[in-house]
Amino acid sequence: MKKKQVAVIIPIYNLWKEMTVPCLTSLAEHTQLDQIHIYLIDNASSDISAEEIINCGKNLFADKFTYHRFEKNKGFAIACNMGARLACDNGDEFIFLLNNDTLLTPNWLDPLLLAMEEPKIGAVGPLLLFPHTKRVQHAGVSMSPLGGMRHIYCDFPAQHPLVLKKRDLRYITGAAFLIKTDLFIELGMLCEEYVNGLEDMDLCCQIINKGYSLRIVPESIIYHYESQSIGRSDADNKNFEIYSSRHSTRVYDDPFIAKKDGYIPSLTKELQYYLALPREKSNQYTKSLVSYFSSQSCEKLLEKEPLWIEGYEMLAKHYDEQEMGHEACVMRERAVHFCPSVENIRRAVSSLLKYGRIERAKHFQDLADAITLKMNDAHSQEQLAKHFAKLAQSDAIYQGIYESCLQDI
Repeated sequence: MKKKQVAVIIPIYNLWKEMTVPCLTSLAEHTQLDQIHIYLIDNASSDISAEEIINCGKNLFADKFTYHRFEKNKGFAIACNMGARLACDNGDEFIFLLNNDTLLTPNWLDPLLLAMEEPKIGAVGPLLLFPHTKRVQHAGVSMSPLGGMRHIYCDFPAQHPLVLKKRDLRYITGAAFLIKTDLFIELGMLCEEYVNGLEDMDLCCQIINKGYSLRIVPESIIYHYESQSIGRSDADNKNFEIYSSRHSTRVYDDPFIAKKDGYIPSLTKELQYYLALPREKSNQYTKSLVSYFSSQSCEKLLEKEPLWIEGYEMLAKHYDEQEMGHEACVMRERAVHFCPSVENIRRAVSSLLKYGRIERAKHFQDLADAITLKMNDAHSQEQLAKHFAKLAQSDAIYQGIYESCLQDI
């Protein structure tokens, strides 16, 4: 493959030793330096001097390192755009936006560049994994019928067939995002109205509107700690207002992705969106372990089918009997992740309290309280019914989601 110059743009704000140094070190270790140029954009970090940053960068990347510092924190979008301007001036063919809370792995770059050779592809990203569990953090983003953004198959095993499935997407995260420099500049770069959130989703919309597709390339793997920046979610409400004003037409694509993959888009009786395994398949897995339970068999089935919710409780009970408190809590928390019913949340709270994890239990109890409060709010229920009725005018799948929930109440 012909070498192409890639501008790796890394915005930073503090966390120098904890995050940025490991990120840069992994980048230098797993990348041919003749392929990249690093642009480190500093949002006025106070935990390290500019001189130390420059010395580290030069030691790792020689003359393939550029440092730019703002005298106050200007946020993710402005920092990335500054890096893009520097990359454009330098003639770099590609821009790779990269969070500093990441660790690169061998051969992360070439699969991304290869995917970008398809004319219809506007941008690509790697498969992002949680570093401690090696499970999926990001394999694409979709929008649920409730309007929230979801990481597709988050917490699935990294080698699950649905994670490796080649699919065109509407949204991918800006945490690790490769795009041609010319296209990025043509689209006006990242919208600077946002404050550390939804800038990437906005850019994805613009790419789609230009007629391109987005894709995750699972042959490229990067570990992502996720949302390490202080105050990462402070401006969420304002960001959603900006996003809504710029993109009034929304595509609630998650139910269609789920249906193609054999899952049933559903609501819990408390009106929380989740993906369900077809009941026949779930019953089949459960019956296979009723007469003789084997923890190894249960674990294998959950690796094969992570949405088999009953399996997590079966395994958690086994871990309770074996006095394996950490493992029992993990299983019940995972059940909540995949199916956020109040019943599952209460099980998680009980398990966490039993094993002395008070703060974690409080987090889940607060979640249960918030869900219950909204469930008991007549106005919220009326608005939700109207929302699904409106969605059903475009596709009956939405009415099916809502009606399946009513049957369980």
